[in-house]
Amino acid sequence: MSNHYITLGELVKIFRPELYGRLFIVLDSLASSHGNISPETATELREFLSKSLRYFEKLSLTEKISLTPVSLGFMRQLLDVLADSQKGEEIPSTARALQTALDIELSNQVFLHLNFEELQLARGDIHHFGEDVFLNFPEARFDIEEASHCLAYHRATACVFHLMRVMEVALRVLGDTLKLPPTTNPTWDAILTKCDSELTKRLAQRSPEWQVDDVFFSGATGMLRAVKDAWRNPTMHVEKVYTEEQAEDIWNAVKGFMRHLATKLKE
Repeated sequence: MSNHYITLGELVKIFRPELYGRLFIVLDSLASSHGNISPETATELREFLSKSLRYFEKLSLTEKISLTPVSLGFMRQLLDVLADSQKGEEIPSTARALQTALDIELSNQVFLHLNFEELQLARGDIHHFGEDVFLNFPEARFDIEEASHCLAYHRATACVFHLMRVMEVALRVLGDTLKLPPTTNPTWDAILTKCDSELTKRLAQRSPEWQVDDVFFSGATGMLRAVKDAWRNPTMHVEKVYTEEQAEDIWNAVKGFMRHLATKLKE
C-alpha cells in the first residue's frame, strides 16, 4: 500500500468487495455445474476471470498484497478449462480448488481496525507533546513516538515504560537547573525534596534560579507531583502491569509536565 495505514474508504476502493462477491458467486455456480456450460457462458466467464486475474496481479504490484502462485495458478487453470470444450468435466473441481485457495488467502490477509483518535496516535507523530517539547527535548522524541504507538495499540504497560524514559530526560534537565548534585538520572524524590524545601522558604530566601521564575518552578513542582500520583508508585517494578486507563492518565500527566518544562528549559 502507498502508506502504512489505510482508511475504510480506501480499503473499499482498493479491494473492491463487489468483485470478490461476484467471483465467489461465479465459483459457487461453476462448482455445482457438473461442467455443463454453454459456449456463450464460458466466454462471458472467461472475460470476467481474466479481468479478475489482472486485478490480482496489479494488486500484487501496486499494493504489495498478493495471492500465492497456487491461487493464481488455479485461476489460470480455470480459464484454460473454460476455453476447451473437451475439459468441461474439470470445471467443478477446478472452481472448488480456486474457491478453497481464495478462502485461505483472504483469511491470511488481516487488517487492524483503529478509530480516529487511535490513528492519530498510531501515526507516531513525534510532535504529540507539542513543538516546544520536540525542539527542546530531542532525546525524548523516540520514546514519545513509541509511547504513542503503544497507547494506540492498547499496549498500556509498554506505553508507561516509554513514558518513564521520557521522564528520565525531563528529570535530568530539571535536576541540572535546580543545581542538584550531579547524577546520571535524578530521582523523583530528590527533585521533589528539593522543590518542597524551596517552597517552605520565603521567596527572598529561595535559590537564585527559583527567585528568577517562582511561577515556573512552583508549577513544575505541582505537575511533577501529578505525574507521580498518576503513576501511584514512582519506582518501576517488573511485575507491575498498567491498565489502559492508567496509561492514558500517565500519558496526559507526562504530556502536561513536559509542555510546562519546555516553556523555559531545554537539553
